[in-house]
Formats: sequence, structure tokens, C-alpha cells
Amino acid sequence: TGATQKGISADKVLCGGIVGELYGSGVIAHCMNYASISNGNLSKNEGGAIGHGGIAGEIGYNSPGAPLLYYCVNAGEVNGDSVVGGVCGRIVGGSDDLYLNIQYCANFGKVICNQKKSFPDESGGCGGIFGDCGHPGILVAGCANHGEIKANAYLQGVGGIGGVLGYDPGGAHERHNGVVIGCANT
Repeated sequence: TGATQKGISADKVLCGGIVGELYGSGVIAHCMNYASISNGNLSKNEGGAIGHGGIAGEIGYNSPGAPLLYYCVNAGEVNGDSVVGGVCGRIVGGSDDLYLNIQYCANFGKVICNQKKSFPDESGGCGGIFGDCGHPGILVAGCANHGEIKANAYLQGVGGIGGVLGYDPGGAHERHNGVVIGCANT
């Protein structure tokens, strides 16, 4: 808790202002990122769901516990290829009865997605709080995006809070994939 970072660039790896990748039941709390986060070689843009986030590049979880991300703020620009979020780039894992929580977080930085072409079987999302969450069990509450979001046409979704929320191939699951409540995009 209480970490601050400045200036991070990575090529083809998960990249975050505080952590690149968090799995399990960890907690990221009361952190602030001022750094610019970028894909180290944007000219290559070879695709792939590589997460870039102001606080975490990717968060993953499964039993017995889920990570908790709360009271974190990103003020740096986040610039990546296909899965980019002001707070968290990509969220993976989860189950019907296990919720990852992102609460009371904010983004003030510019979020830029630079995917230059379409890649089969790959989603891409760009959002003020998270870029892509294609798995069940997420609660996003009390978060706000105040940063500009810039994306191109090759992404699956772009949004003020989340780029892509939920994934239900062929209607296999008769349940919701996530909850976004009490959030704002200005």
C-alpha cells in the first residue's frame, strides 16, 4: 500500500504503474501512479491481449480468494495495444461465487489503445477503469473516470468505465458476468 511510480515502458509484457500482474487473493490499496505507461514498441503492434494499466497490467483470480483493488488513483497516461485501462488493463479468471472487487478507484490520465489491425479470436478493450473483463465475478463500485479515452476501430469495446465486460460464448451461462454500480465518467 502507499506506492508511487514514475515512467514505465514495456514491450509484449503485462505492464502496470504499481504491479504488472497480480494473481490470487492479494490486495492493492491506497496507491497512486503518476507515471506514463506504454508499450515499448508501438510500431510493431503485433496484437495479443497484453494488459496495460495505470495501477495493474493484469489481475487474475481463482479459488480460494479474490484480489481486492481499492482507493487507487492513476494520473499518468496509459498507452498500449489492445487491452488498456486507466486503473487495470485486463481481468482474468473468476467464478460465479467469487468476486474480484475494484472499489473507489479513479483515473485522471489519458487512456490510448493503438491496435492497428484486427486479430482473429482476440478481444480488445479500452476503458477508464478497466480495459477487458471477460470472466464472471467482478464488482466495480464507486469508481470514476476523468481522463480522455482514445481508441481505434479494431477493438471489441470502448467505455468510460470498462471496455469489455462479460463473455458468454453461445449462451452457455445463464447468469450475469459482472456488476458496475455507483460509477461515473466525466
